[in-house]
Amino acid sequence: MVVVERRPGLNAVLWCAGALVIAGASYAGWQLARMGGGGIAVATHESLQDAHAALQERTVALERQLADIELGRVIDVDATEQLRQTIKEMGDQRAEIEEEVRFYRRLMAPSEAQRGLRVEKLDLIASGERGGRVTIEYRLLLTQVVDRHEFIRGQVNLDVIGSARGAQQVLSLTDLSEPEAYPLEFRFRYFQDFAGTLELPADFEAERVVVTAVSSGRRGKQIQRTFSWNLQRG
Repeated sequence: MVVVERRPGLNAVLWCAGALVIAGASYAGWQLARMGGGGIAVATHESLQDAHAALQERTVALERQLADIELGRVIDVDATEQLRQTIKEMGDQRAEIEEEVRFYRRLMAPSEAQRGLRVEKLDLIASGERGGRVTIEYRLLLTQVVDRHEFIRGQVNLDVIGSARGAQQVLSLTDLSEPEAYPLEFRFRYFQDFAGTLELPADFEAERVVVTAVSSGRRGKQIQRTFSWNLQRG
């Protein structure tokens, strides 16, 4: 038989102490957890801020790169178009020079088929309208292809053939303009050109132009050439 001494006051003290220890430990753990969680949140927020700033810088850099690419593309397109236009102009100039070379070659070294007075060329350039009449500029070139280039003289007529209100009409140069003298007089050794303006009636549809040149003198002769009505744009 063991005799145990009962001390009710001591038990109460021990119980209270244990409760205080548990409560203190719990509070300390809560504080630690609170402080630790806040630190993680702050670190995460700062990391996201850094990442956002880096993305912003990268976006700005890419936008600038895209703008440079677009500008380069526009410049390349403009440069390509300018180069294409330059090539076209050079081709046109080359064709004109080659035509002039052929022209002077025929004058200086004619073949049998090219000899004599020639109606070389007729250009028709549309220039607009005036008073309800269509305005056309014309340029006519006569040449003489011979071994000995002596002066040749004579007259040249120009007639425009077309239709108006379903009926065919032939209009002389005097019907379409006001030349100082008609027929046109020519006198030249190598070539002579004529230029003027035609005013077609509004209801007249031109189809072709007939040029007739007649040289005077003992060896005079008449030549005629018909040109289709092909307008160039001025």
